[in-house]
Amino acid sequence: MPGIGKTSVIKLVNNELLKDANQFNIVVWITVSRKCSVIELQNKIARAISAVISEDEDESIRAGILSEIFAQKGRYVLILDDVLDNFSLEKVGIPEPTASNGSKLVLTSRSLDVCSTHGLSILVPLARSIAERCVGLPLAIITVASSMRGEYSLPRRRNPLEELKRNVQTVMDVDVKRPWYISKLRFSYDRLNDPKFRIAFLTTASYHED
Repeated sequence: MPGIGKTSVIKLVNNELLKDANQFNIVVWITVSRKCSVIELQNKIARAISAVISEDEDESIRAGILSEIFAQKGRYVLILDDVLDNFSLEKVGIPEPTASNGSKLVLTSRSLDVCSTHGLSILVPLARSIAERCVGLPLAIITVASSMRGEYSLPRRRNPLEELKRNVQTVMDVDVKRPWYISKLRFSYDRLNDPKFRIAFLTTASYHED
C-alpha cells in the first residue's frame, strides 16, 4: 500500500550500496512512479547511465543497445522504485541478473503480482525439481503448478515438492508398477479438498479402460 515507507527503505539500500564501490560497478536508481511504456522506461534508464540513444531507434534496437551497455559496465544493481505494471527485462534491454553475472534487480511496488513476476528467478531450482519429480509429463507438471497458483510465500510454494517426495516414498513401500506415476495420482487425489470429489475420483478409477 502507499505511504508505508517502501521508497525510504530502498533509499537506505541505495546509499549503502554507493558506499561500497568495490561490490558493484554501477548502481542505478530509476523512479518509475506511473504507468510507462517500454520506450519511456528505456529513456529513464539511458539518462541514468548517461547513455545516448537516438530517438529514431525502435524499441528492439534500443533494447539491444542498453543490454550491450550493461554488459560492458559489468556487475550492476538496478533499482526501480514504484513499479506499477509488469514488464519484460528482455524487451527493455536489462540483462537478467543471475548468480553468474553477480548483478541485482531491486524493485518496490504496490502490486504483489509485479513482485512475484520479477522474483521468479529464485523459483527456477524449485521448478526444475518439480519437473524432474513429474518425469517431464506436461499434465503432471500443470497439475502441480496449478496447486501453487496464488501462493506468494516461497515456503508454501515448496510444499507441493515436499508432498511429491513423501508420496514417492509411500508408494515405493508398496509393490506397484510405475511408482512415479502412482505418486502423481496420489498428489492429485490429496488436492481434491471436497470428499465428494475424492469419492467420484475413486469410483471412476475403479473402471477399466473402455
